[in-house]
This record gives sequence, C-alpha cells and structure tokens, in this order.
Amino acid sequence: MSSLAPAQILSSFFNNNFDGLYEMDSSGKSGSLFYYTHDKSYMMKTIPEREFESLREALPDYYAMIKKNTNSLICRFYGLHGVEWTDSENKK
Repeated sequence: MSSLAPAQILSSFFNNNFDGLYEMDSSGKSGSLFYYTHDKSYMMKTIPEREFESLREALPDYYAMIKKNTNSLICRFYGLHGVEWTDSENKK
C-alpha cells in the first residue's frame, strides 16, 4: 500500500503534479505513457479506451489462469481503472 498510495496517485493525475511518480517516455506506436511509483515497485500504463475494454473482457479468464498457475511468469495486473476528466468551466 505504501508503494501505490491510491490517494497520492489520484491526486497526481487530478492535480497534474507527478512529483510522486516517475514517467518513462514511450516510443511505441500507441503513444501510451508509463509511470512508476515513487519506490519503482509498480508500473502504470495509460491505454486507449478500446484497449481498456479488451483487457476488461479478458480479465476473468486471466484471473482464473493466474489462480491456477501461481508460478506463471506472465505479468501480474493489480488493477484496471478508468479516469475521465471533464472541463467543469464549460459545463452549462
């Protein structure tokens, strides 16, 4: 929990202050951004909505496979979260 500190991570994104996260440039085609927690124990990746939906559909089977094969070398996903920004100044 000290690595992830959900309040700190959410605050970083909402306040556009990434002092507690380390950004790694992405040269990939998707243009996704990678962030590491302050202690570099965990990595977060931004993904497009279509990839989010695909991963969400695959998670039940992924979870069952990881539960069954506890020694698997496949990377572990610890969360899939959606964040939406709205422009409150332009709302009517």
